[in-house]
Amino acid sequence: MNKKYISALATFTGTIIGSGFFALPYVASQSGLLIMLIYFVVVGSTILAAGLLYGQVVTASGDARRLPGYAEMYLGKKTKNVVFFTLTLGLIGTLLSYLIIGGEFLAGLFQPLLGGPLILYAFVYFAFGAFFIFKDARTIARVEIIMMILFFLLVILFMFFGFPHINWENLKVPSKNIFLPFGVLTFSLWGLSVVPELKEMLKGEESKMKGIMIWGVIISAIFYILFILLVLGITGVNTAPQAISGLVGILGEKIILFSYIFGFLATFTSFITLGLVLKKIFWYDYGIPKHFSWFFATFIPLALYLLGMKSFINIIGVTGAFMLGIEGIVIFLICLRAKKACLGKTAYNFWMPTPAKYFYILIFATGVVFEIINLLKKL
Repeated sequence: MNKKYISALATFTGTIIGSGFFALPYVASQSGLLIMLIYFVVVGSTILAAGLLYGQVVTASGDARRLPGYAEMYLGKKTKNVVFFTLTLGLIGTLLSYLIIGGEFLAGLFQPLLGGPLILYAFVYFAFGAFFIFKDARTIARVEIIMMILFFLLVILFMFFGFPHINWENLKVPSKNIFLPFGVLTFSLWGLSVVPELKEMLKGEESKMKGIMIWGVIISAIFYILFILLVLGITGVNTAPQAISGLVGILGEKIILFSYIFGFLATFTSFITLGLVLKKIFWYDYGIPKHFSWFFATFIPLALYLLGMKSFINIIGVTGAFMLGIEGIVIFLICLRAKKACLGKTAYNFWMPTPAKYFYILIFATGVVFEIINLLKKL
C-alpha cells in the first residue's frame, strides 16, 4: 500500500471513529446486545452502499463540489437547498457532539490538576480546533494514521486489563428501546462527508476509494463491537452514557488517563476534518467568502453549546437518524438519476441494482420517521 492509500484510509476511518464510539456501549445496554448486532449489519451495509455509490458520482463529476452541489446538478436547486439545510445541521450537530465530549475529555485530563469549570475546557478545545480549520490544516491525515494505531492499541489495552473484570451475564441485558441504536450507530459509522476529500487525496488512483470505504467501515465496526462487548461485560445495565467515565473505579486511573488522551485526539482530529468539510460547503457550493465560511462552520456549534445544548446521546441520535438519514436518501436519489451519466466515465465503477437502491432508501426513511416520532414524544 502506498502513502496516498494509507493516508486516505486513515482519514476515512479516523472520520468515522469519533464521539459516537463512546456512546455505543450505553446504547447496547439500553437496546440489548443482539438488537445492537443486527443494527450493525443493517446500518453498516446501508451506509457502505451509499458511500460506494457516492464515490461513483464524485469521481465522475470532475469538479470540486460537495453533496449540495451534486444534488443541484442531478436533482435541481430545491433539492440542493434541502440538502444544504440537512447536511449543514448534521455537520453542526456532529461538531457540537465533538465539542461536548472533547471538552469532557480535556477536563478529565486537566481538571484534577488545574481545576476550573467544564465550559473552560470546552472553549480551549474549540479554540484550537477553530485555529486549525482556519489554517486549512493539511497534515491531519498523518495525525489520523497515529490515531488509528492508538485506537487499536486502546481497545487491545482495554481488553487486556478489562477481561478479568468481565461478567458474561452482563451481556444478557434486556431489550428495552429497540429503535435507539439506529441514530447513534448511523452517526458512529458515517464517514461519507469526506468522500470528496478521498477523491482529492487519491488523484489518479480514484478506483482505490472502494477498498478504502469497505475496509474503513469493516475495521470501525469490528473494533466498535469489541469495545461494546468489553464495556458491557464489565458494567452491564449500569453502563454510563460516556463509557469511559463508568470504568474509572474498575480499570484504574492510569488506563483511564490514557483513554482520555485518546478520546481527546480522536474527537479533535474529526472536529478539524468535518469543520473543513462544512467550511468548504459554504465556500464551494454557496460562494460564501472563505473567512466567513470558517466563521459559520466553527462558531455556530460553539453558540449552541453556550446556549445549553449538551445532551450527548440525544444530539448524536437526532443527527444520525434524521440529518444523516436524509443525506443518505439524497445520495441514493442522486445515484438513481445519475446512473447513465456516471457509469463508464472513470476507472471507478460501482453498480447496484435499482431495487436495492430503493430498499436502502426505505431503511433510511424508516429511521427518519422513527426519529420524528421520538422527538414528538419528547415535546
